[in-house]
Amino acid sequence: MKRIALALFLVAAFGAALAEAKDCTLLCAPALKLEPTFTTPNLFGGAAIAELDGDEIDSVSREPRETAFKIILALGIPTEIPRVGFTLEVGWKPFARTVTNPFTGRTAEELGEESIRDNTVELELELNLSLLAPEQTGGWSICISTSSIS
Repeated sequence: MKRIALALFLVAAFGAALAEAKDCTLLCAPALKLEPTFTTPNLFGGAAIAELDGDEIDSVSREPRETAFKIILALGIPTEIPRVGFTLEVGWKPFARTVTNPFTGRTAEELGEESIRDNTVELELELNLSLLAPEQTGGWSICISTSSIS
């Protein structure tokens, strides 16, 4: 919970500092958005997981498709460079559960539980390159985003 509070504080402080800037030297005034979303990892098929028996492949399985509710606090930072911007995102899955603790490796069964909370905070810094401006598409923005921190 402390990590969530710290991440939210950093995003808000960074946004407030940029918003106070009167001129737009390189980074312009940001826009803060709260985005409740549903995500579907492995939409087109999960990663193949091979079980090995020595050097031989014993069996192959795929990660399942799942839908998760995620809350994202996004700070959109436009720049003076046309069609270029940044987005700083803090994401959190409040209802995520797992059977193995990612930090200790202990299983829920070992702890006498059915499942373990798996709602860690995710940070992303995105570079957004717009291919078409909203004026060209009737209000929609078509862009390429790449995350450098995840």
